[in-house]
Amino acid sequence: MNAAVIAAPRAWLVRAHAGSWVVSTSLLLVAAISPFERPLPGPSDGFTLTTVEMAVLAALVAWAVVLVRDRRLPAWRSPLAAPGAAVLIVVLVSALVAPEFGGNSLKFFGRLAAAALVLLLTQNVIVSVRAAGHVIATLLAVGAVVGTVAVLELAQVGAVLDGLKAFRPGFHVVGGQLRATSTLFYPTIASMYLEVVFALGLFWLSGRGADRGSTAGSRSPEPGARTSRARVLAFAALTLVAAGVVATFTRAGLITMALSLLCVGGLRHLRHRRWDGGQWALAALAAVVVMLIALSRSPQLLVARMSAEGSQAWYGAGYDVPETMTMLPGGIYDVPVTLTNNGWLTWQSRQAPVFALAYHWLSAGAEEVVIYDGMRTRFENPVEPGQAVSMLAQVRVPGYPGSYVLVWDVVHEHRTWLSVEGVLPGRTRVTVAGKPQVSGPLSTHGRMPMGSVRLPRLTLWKAALDIAGERPLLGIGPDNFRHVYGRYLGLVTWDTRVHANNAYLEALAGAGLAGAAAVGWFVLAMSVGIWKRWAAIPDAVVPLFAATAAACLAIAAHALVDSFITFTPTYVIFAIAVGLTFSPAVSGGDTPSRGDKPLGLSWAIDTPEGVSPQVESNAHRV
Repeated sequence: MNAAVIAAPRAWLVRAHAGSWVVSTSLLLVAAISPFERPLPGPSDGFTLTTVEMAVLAALVAWAVVLVRDRRLPAWRSPLAAPGAAVLIVVLVSALVAPEFGGNSLKFFGRLAAAALVLLLTQNVIVSVRAAGHVIATLLAVGAVVGTVAVLELAQVGAVLDGLKAFRPGFHVVGGQLRATSTLFYPTIASMYLEVVFALGLFWLSGRGADRGSTAGSRSPEPGARTSRARVLAFAALTLVAAGVVATFTRAGLITMALSLLCVGGLRHLRHRRWDGGQWALAALAAVVVMLIALSRSPQLLVARMSAEGSQAWYGAGYDVPETMTMLPGGIYDVPVTLTNNGWLTWQSRQAPVFALAYHWLSAGAEEVVIYDGMRTRFENPVEPGQAVSMLAQVRVPGYPGSYVLVWDVVHEHRTWLSVEGVLPGRTRVTVAGKPQVSGPLSTHGRMPMGSVRLPRLTLWKAALDIAGERPLLGIGPDNFRHVYGRYLGLVTWDTRVHANNAYLEALAGAGLAGAAAVGWFVLAMSVGIWKRWAAIPDAVVPLFAATAAACLAIAAHALVDSFITFTPTYVIFAIAVGLTFSPAVSGGDTPSRGDKPLGLSWAIDTPEGVSPQVESNAHRV
């Protein structure tokens, strides 16, 4: 066997391997804890670090120490270097000149810089298919855990719900349906994280991910037993990841999973022109995903979720109720009412969470709450969308004489009130006359909860364009859209957690045309770089290439309807996914462009064509 002989002392090899091991392990640690972010103890009103941020910092420090020890710079030349630097520069300048909330914008720059460094670290560490497989296997394992927790959360397992309080304050509901967040903060964040894991995990299902020790340039046959075992484990993990995405009830998540399966399957077919075991495995997984979606919710809920922008469109009610009534204090009455279901969901009272007609009592003058959450009257039969039903509603009257307003409201138990979802309730003016049943007037408890306003994406996109029109060059400051969009929509108060729901428009509003151009350049460079690599890679690398390309596609596609870069778990997995895509492992066995020793999980040394790379510690053969 031919080999390239390099004369070097044993200590050189030992020290190099030690540095490689520490940095590589640090990257694996970042991947392993990325979806389990918790704030570290510290002042709540000041700068605090999280567990994931600390892991990122530790990995970067370990890398820096090794680089300083070896007196060299990281390999940085790639198609993403120039556009990535442009994005960082524009974001920093925009943050420095932001008219307000400058500190918030600088924090965003810090997150973006951390993401860039994680990307660069991944490019330098991942120098073989085996190394990439280790990182992806780690992400797939933790993704399976996150997906399992999401499913248990959806099933309302008490111990799981209690444990998840460590990661977020409560649960999320849309259209009365619980949306799982698992260990992440929002359902969409959980979905985006799992979408990238799903795409990357297809590497282990579709190709030579189980080929122990395979490198980017290897063409050795797959060990059948090992490959089959790896595919079975990958299939199980990917099923759990997909179940987690389905549990989040995120439309874009379902679409990107389909795109990932099509991307990986399509690229493999274009290269191999045959239907092999990997293709059958992908097809089987696609069938399982379809089954998970079909079994997760009723067809009505799935159609409503895919058709309606928000849960307010799911609910609707018309109330035909008496205008005025006279009642005795403390009495219980059967009041004839007619309700019309003007929403997308069927009102049913047989399976939890049930629908029921209820009411609230308000004082007639100030219309402040006297009694909230009154008696329930359940529906005898399901009330379909568009259907009207007449019924006798049971009402308990306040015990003290006076003038009141009886507010009729439909409740979706343990989920929401239709009035809170923006549905106009029914109203009946009631005079309560007779002997008091209580010692004095009933106390009031403030105004009724106002209907929540969930702004549709088109409205948020218009606000982003209006902001960009006012400050076209450098925008309002990175991550400042959420602080100012309400002004452009004429709102007095608004939810400052809401982003533009489009990463590209978020960049335009936050960093202006300069930021949008830099982001566009980055996306274009990434697309062109992926295309060029496709033409150059050997067959053995196709499964890894296809999986990383699918991950990039999932990120770019979901960015059309959401924004994620401000959240640590998502920017970390984005950086790892893009770093894998442009690492030597995917570029067909190339080493980093500076020609220095890579700090990878397994080494890849440039040798003449036909020379087999190997390491022999005694002869110092590499």
